[in-house]
Amino acid sequence: MSSSYCSTVPLSLFPLDNYNQQVSHWINPSMADYQKLLLSPAYQRDRTAEFYTRNFGSLSAWSPEHVQSLLDQSPSMQDLEKQAISLYDNTNKDPSEQGYDENFRLHSEKWIQEIANNMCIEQLDSLLQFNSAKRGICINNVDIRALPTEDVHFYNFTLPGQGYPFDNLRVSCAWAGTAIYIVAETIDKAWSLTITPFGTGWVKSECIAKVDENFLNTWQNYAEINLAAITQTKIPVIDEYDIFRFSAYIGGVFPVFSKSTDSIQILIPVADKINMATISKATLSKEQATLMPLAATPQNFSILMQQLVGRPYGWGNLYLFNDCSAELKSLYTPFGIWLARHSSDQTSAGKIVDKSSASLEERIDYLINFGRKLMTIVYIGGHVFLYIGNYDNENQEKTPMSYQNIWGLSPEDHSYRQVVGGAVFLPILKSYPENPNLSSLANKTYFILSYLDEWPAPQISQNNLTSLIKTSKSLENVF
Repeated sequence: MSSSYCSTVPLSLFPLDNYNQQVSHWINPSMADYQKLLLSPAYQRDRTAEFYTRNFGSLSAWSPEHVQSLLDQSPSMQDLEKQAISLYDNTNKDPSEQGYDENFRLHSEKWIQEIANNMCIEQLDSLLQFNSAKRGICINNVDIRALPTEDVHFYNFTLPGQGYPFDNLRVSCAWAGTAIYIVAETIDKAWSLTITPFGTGWVKSECIAKVDENFLNTWQNYAEINLAAITQTKIPVIDEYDIFRFSAYIGGVFPVFSKSTDSIQILIPVADKINMATISKATLSKEQATLMPLAATPQNFSILMQQLVGRPYGWGNLYLFNDCSAELKSLYTPFGIWLARHSSDQTSAGKIVDKSSASLEERIDYLINFGRKLMTIVYIGGHVFLYIGNYDNENQEKTPMSYQNIWGLSPEDHSYRQVVGGAVFLPILKSYPENPNLSSLANKTYFILSYLDEWPAPQISQNNLTSLIKTSKSLENVF
């Protein structure tokens, strides 16, 4: 005897027909400020210096002091890894907190135990001191995972905002050329626990190589002189020996070796036969890469957005696509502005104005009157979007327009999702005529503006920002 049943998936598509998705419609070449500098060259140079510091300098995974501060953190890395194992263990969990594999079946006790055994957490006890021999670099784009496994971990797909594509083990992706520190390896050596510029997690060992002092000094020296940012998506990077090495994406950066009127030659990392990084070179066109910082004009934002708009939503960079925070991080990289990887942390990059206590109408009015075009990001709790200016709606009322990478919209009770599923232009409305039951993006828990054309106030630190914003990565799939 067998039985079958029907499960209701709380998903439908949100229609975008009423909202033009052409970049030139919103950032029009005929606008008077199309080529206007939104940031001064001096400000951008300072921001780019900060970008270098966080990726290759004193706040990077190659910095002894920075890495040691993370190794000394409380709770310890060993405790954090124990917590991760416990989090994804189904034992004694409520059904809503139990994890499923891709076949819609619950993960077994054997599954989590095999992963835990391979992690050999006890080794972290003896790895508390910085070791220069453990510095490394990504030689390819690599997924960062919460546990050392390619297996997925979904909550029940009948729960709103859960199931595919929200693999709970995905942390992010590190682009080729990312500086890392290798904390530990699994017993089978297939995975490495690494510190990256935007988080700690497990990566495939085959995608990274260790660096020695000669490599590190050469890479840092060239990077300090000039960095190149990728300006197109999925560029084939072919080295000087005509060998394909990896695909590059907007958000990737590399030291510049030389430049001409129509091309840029970049340094790229390649592993030798004992998995030490060596330096090779690759030549990219001026359309594929730019010297940093790229002048912050609406025209240049438009050029980058044309590459990004319409691309699918990628939770944790799934399939090398972007989620909300990865989209903005990638977009601002060519301009030399470093953003954190998580949406709740990105507001710390600029001057903060918190309008969370304001009403829905007051929030929207404030954005209309005080939003700064292409320089204002808005955090609403688990999600972040970019304000790109105002437009007149059919009633000739000013309405703020946003650019964002969003999974979907939901009603107040979060009982279902209307999926957008990509990088789009979307107005910030009190309600959407396509479905008035959907909650406005301006009516969420938070409404925190960050002006990226100003440095954050001296009293704003990541610690007190975190106390202001009480959220977690798991909330990002609400939208």
